[in-house]
Amino acid sequence: MQEEKWKDFNDEYKVSNMGKVVRKSKKMKNRYASFVKEEQEIKRQKTSSGIVFVWLFDGDKKYKRTVSNMVAELFLGRKEGHYYIGYKNGNKDDLRADNLYWKKSSKGE
Repeated sequence: MQEEKWKDFNDEYKVSNMGKVVRKSKKMKNRYASFVKEEQEIKRQKTSSGIVFVWLFDGDKKYKRTVSNMVAELFLGRKEGHYYIGYKNGNKDDLRADNLYWKKSSKGE
Protein backbone atom coordinates (compact mmCIF):
# COMPACT_ATOMS: atom_id res chain seq x y z
CA MET A 1 0.00 0.00 0.00
CA GLN A 2 1.20 3.48 -0.86
CA GLU A 3 2.31 5.82 1.94
CA GLU A 4 0.20 8.94 2.34
CA LYS A 5 2.17 12.16 1.80
CA TRP A 6 0.97 15.71 2.37
CA LYS A 7 1.76 19.01 0.65
CA ASP A 8 0.60 22.51 1.47
CA PHE A 9 -1.95 23.86 -1.00
CA ASN A 10 -1.87 27.30 0.63
CA ASP A 11 -1.70 28.76 4.14
CA GLU A 12 -5.11 27.28 5.10
CA TYR A 13 -5.21 23.86 3.41
CA LYS A 14 -3.09 20.83 2.63
CA VAL A 15 -3.64 17.95 0.21
CA SER A 16 -2.50 14.32 0.28
CA ASN A 17 -1.33 12.14 -2.59
CA MET A 18 -4.34 9.94 -1.76
CA GLY A 19 -6.81 12.73 -2.56
CA LYS A 20 -7.67 14.06 0.89
CA VAL A 21 -8.05 17.81 1.53
CA VAL A 22 -7.61 19.09 5.09
CA ARG A 23 -8.03 22.50 6.70
CA LYS A 24 -4.91 23.00 8.79
CA SER A 25 -5.11 23.61 12.51
CA LYS A 26 -4.65 27.22 13.52
CA LYS A 27 -4.58 29.41 16.57
CA MET A 28 -7.74 31.44 17.03
CA LYS A 29 -8.79 34.09 19.48
CA ASN A 30 -12.12 35.54 20.45
CA ARG A 31 -12.89 38.07 23.16
CA TYR A 32 -13.04 35.34 25.81
CA ALA A 33 -10.11 33.04 25.09
CA SER A 34 -7.40 31.79 22.78
CA PHE A 35 -7.77 28.30 21.36
CA VAL A 36 -6.59 26.00 18.60
CA LYS A 37 -8.98 25.03 15.83
CA GLU A 38 -8.10 21.42 15.06
CA GLU A 39 -7.25 20.02 11.65
CA GLN A 40 -10.37 18.99 9.77
CA GLU A 41 -10.91 16.98 6.58
CA ILE A 42 -12.99 18.91 4.05
CA LYS A 43 -16.24 17.28 2.95
CA ARG A 44 -16.21 16.20 -0.70
CA GLN A 45 -19.05 16.78 -3.12
CA LYS A 46 -19.63 15.79 -6.76
CA THR A 47 -20.63 17.66 -9.87
CA SER A 48 -23.40 16.25 -12.08
CA SER A 49 -20.68 14.65 -14.24
CA GLY A 50 -19.12 12.90 -11.23
CA ILE A 51 -16.07 15.13 -10.68
CA VAL A 52 -15.16 15.40 -6.98
CA PHE A 53 -14.75 18.93 -5.58
CA VAL A 54 -14.44 20.78 -2.28
CA TRP A 55 -15.46 24.26 -1.14
CA LEU A 56 -12.53 26.32 0.18
CA PHE A 57 -12.43 29.69 1.88
CA ASP A 58 -10.03 32.57 1.39
CA GLY A 59 -11.04 35.04 4.06
CA ASP A 60 -14.74 35.68 3.39
CA LYS A 61 -14.55 34.42 -0.20
CA LYS A 62 -15.84 30.88 -0.89
CA TYR A 63 -14.66 29.02 -3.98
CA LYS A 64 -14.86 25.54 -5.50
CA ARG A 65 -11.80 23.46 -6.47
CA THR A 66 -11.70 20.02 -8.02
CA VAL A 67 -9.70 17.63 -5.86
CA SER A 68 -8.13 15.92 -8.89
CA ASN A 69 -6.63 19.24 -10.06
CA MET A 70 -5.31 20.04 -6.59
CA VAL A 71 -3.63 16.61 -6.31
CA ALA A 72 -2.22 16.78 -9.86
CA GLU A 73 -0.84 20.31 -9.44
CA LEU A 74 0.93 19.42 -6.19
CA PHE A 75 2.14 15.88 -6.90
CA LEU A 76 2.50 15.71 -10.70
CA GLY A 77 3.36 19.33 -11.44
CA ARG A 78 1.86 21.34 -14.30
CA LYS A 79 2.37 20.08 -17.85
CA GLU A 80 2.59 22.76 -20.56
CA GLY A 81 -0.48 22.79 -22.81
CA HIS A 82 -2.34 20.17 -20.74
CA TYR A 83 -5.34 21.58 -18.89
CA TYR A 84 -7.51 18.55 -18.11
CA ILE A 85 -7.19 15.60 -15.76
CA GLY A 86 -7.52 11.98 -16.83
CA TYR A 87 -8.04 8.95 -14.61
CA LYS A 88 -5.90 5.93 -15.55
CA ASN A 89 -8.46 3.44 -14.25
CA GLY A 90 -11.48 5.50 -15.41
CA ASN A 91 -12.76 5.93 -11.83
CA LYS A 92 -13.36 9.63 -11.01
CA ASP A 93 -13.57 8.77 -7.30
CA ASP A 94 -9.99 7.40 -7.30
CA LEU A 95 -8.08 10.60 -6.60
CA ARG A 96 -4.68 9.06 -5.84
CA ALA A 97 -1.82 10.91 -7.55
CA ASP A 98 -0.63 7.73 -9.26
CA ASN A 99 -4.07 7.34 -10.90
CA LEU A 100 -4.11 10.86 -12.40
CA TYR A 101 -2.51 12.30 -15.53
CA TRP A 102 -2.65 15.58 -17.45
CA LYS A 103 -4.25 15.67 -20.90
CA LYS A 104 -4.76 18.32 -23.58
CA SER A 105 -8.47 17.83 -24.21
CA SER A 106 -11.46 17.06 -22.06
CA LYS A 107 -12.43 14.27 -24.52
CA GLY A 108 -9.24 12.31 -25.04
CA GLU A 109 -5.49 12.62 -25.47
